[in-house]
Amino acid sequence: MAEIASFGVNVDQNTKLAQNAQSSADAIGTVLFAGTVTMSTTAPSNPADGDIWYQEASDGSISGVFAYDGSQWNTTDYVKNLYGVNIYGATLTTPTLNLGFNGTFTESYDYTQDTGWFLPKKATGSVAFNHGVIEDQGTMQTYANDVWGGMNDNSVFTAGLTNNVWTEYAPGYYKIDMYKQGSTTDVLQRTYADPTGYHYTDAAGDKTYLGNILSTPQVQTGGVLTPYIGPGKKALRVQIAQNGKDSGLEVGSYDGNEAVLSNFIYSSTMSSSPNVYITSNGHLGRSTSASKYKYNVKRALNEDELADKLLAMHISTWNDKHAVDSYAQTLTDNSESEDISIKDNYGLIAEDLRDAGLDMFVEYGNNHTIEGIEYDRAWLPLLPKMRQMNDKINEYELRISKLEAKNNE
Repeated sequence: MAEIASFGVNVDQNTKLAQNAQSSADAIGTVLFAGTVTMSTTAPSNPADGDIWYQEASDGSISGVFAYDGSQWNTTDYVKNLYGVNIYGATLTTPTLNLGFNGTFTESYDYTQDTGWFLPKKATGSVAFNHGVIEDQGTMQTYANDVWGGMNDNSVFTAGLTNNVWTEYAPGYYKIDMYKQGSTTDVLQRTYADPTGYHYTDAAGDKTYLGNILSTPQVQTGGVLTPYIGPGKKALRVQIAQNGKDSGLEVGSYDGNEAVLSNFIYSSTMSSSPNVYITSNGHLGRSTSASKYKYNVKRALNEDELADKLLAMHISTWNDKHAVDSYAQTLTDNSESEDISIKDNYGLIAEDLRDAGLDMFVEYGNNHTIEGIEYDRAWLPLLPKMRQMNDKINEYELRISKLEAKNNE
């Protein structure tokens, strides 16, 4: 049995040191249980062949392991099994670490990210690998609007504030909690994700959910980054906001076609002139008239000609094709429909304007197909005629007044 030297540690620890040394030696086929195991800051004096020396650093840690071969101390590999040993400044190359069932791994941090990054963070705290869960607890600030700050208790970014945060990652989920000012238990905002989807909640009661197990159609959220939002299998339309029976916005199937509906928009009335235009691609835009939105402004040279062409047009009547078809469908299968009017409509036919040389007032869609008439502009050629008529009226009134004056002499 090897002699166990006494150097301020208990016998059990010395025994483990000897076992560790033997384990190291076993890896290279050497038997070491033939001498003394010593732990000291300097090499033991009068060593014997087979002695083991654990070199002790000033902080009590082991900085090296040496074996005496009868003539000199030789460096050996560090032990395979460590029992209650602190390792400082070591590099572990491709190790296999087994923390066991109750093992933990902890690291502290204090960092400030570069302010040129996207929403950089300033954080302090510690991260631990604990029973299969990575746990991170600390404080955090975010750099925004050229200042470091955090969230106040109303979830408003405020310069100078710091929030306590908790983050945990485990197989199947992750969770991030940000706490109210000065608290480590009162959650202000929580982000959670698992295979069912992405969840967000805050202290004000706002909720966001993006996932695959919703009981209502597909997405419930105030803001979502996703290429597609559509109704569920049993729903006809996606709906955003509701007040009683009135919807804020609905998109989907309606009256046998795809449609966009909004009771909120319909209920909001104004006295302003219409200024929304829909392109053939379904793009909504605001119609404008100010010169700042126009290039190459000049006076039309053919005013009289355009006026004569417009005066030659005839008013037509018709029944709207979509209204008639929808009404017939409703009568056939009692399908969903709003109040439909199949009354006679009065106006002009776009093809007639084109044939008369007034195609500048005709609206064209894809493939240059005729779609409608710009009624708000089509009457403009009548302005020169009205001006001429006004000049004639002024002339006749002047002549009449002269004749009346002469008759009264």
